[in-house]
Amino acid sequence: MQDKEREENPSPPAEISFCVYPHLKEYLVIDARPGVPNAPQVHSFSTDDVFNDEFYKELEDAFSTFIRHREEPFASLMTLSERVEYFTREFGMEAMLRALSERASVDHSPQIALLIFAGPLLQTDGDDLREILEEVLPPHMPQSFVENTMQNLRRLQALEQKAVASQQQVSAIQDLLADSENFRVIWQRSAPE
Repeated sequence: MQDKEREENPSPPAEISFCVYPHLKEYLVIDARPGVPNAPQVHSFSTDDVFNDEFYKELEDAFSTFIRHREEPFASLMTLSERVEYFTREFGMEAMLRALSERASVDHSPQIALLIFAGPLLQTDGDDLREILEEVLPPHMPQSFVENTMQNLRRLQALEQKAVASQQQVSAIQDLLADSENFRVIWQRSAPE
C-alpha cells in the first residue's frame, strides 16, 4: 500500500500477522515488530505443537466454568455458541503467541493481523496477494523479505487449494453414494420383481 493510502487509513500496521490455512497443519507468522533481533522474520509453525494437551485442557476448563454458570443458567446456555467461538479464538490466539514467544520474546501486546486463507482470500493471486501483504506490513520492508514471504504464502496457498479441492471431491462422491441433503434422486429404476 502506498504511504498516501496509509495516511488515509489510520489503523496501524500489524506487528505480527498470523496466516492461517484452515485445512493445513502448518501456518505462518510474520513477525515485523521493531526491536526484535533479526526482524522482520517469517516463522512456520505446526498446529500439532501449538494446539497441544495444555491448550485443550485450558479450553475445556473455560467451557466447563461457563456452562456451569448457575446465576443465569438459561442465558449461559443460550449464548453457548458465541462463547465457544470466543473461547476458541482467544485461547487459540494465546497459544499461537505463546509459541511465537518461544522463538522471539513477546513482551507487550502487539498489533496483530489474522489472515485466514479461505474463500476469496484463498483465490487471491500475485499482485492482489502482494497488495494485501503490503497492507498488513509496516512500511518500507526489505524487498527480499517481501519476496520470501510471498513465496511462503503462495506455497501454503497452493497446498490449501489442493486440500479444499480434495475435500470437495470426497464430499461430492459421498453425496452421490449416500442419502444426502445435497443430492436427490428424482427418478430411480426399480429392480424387477
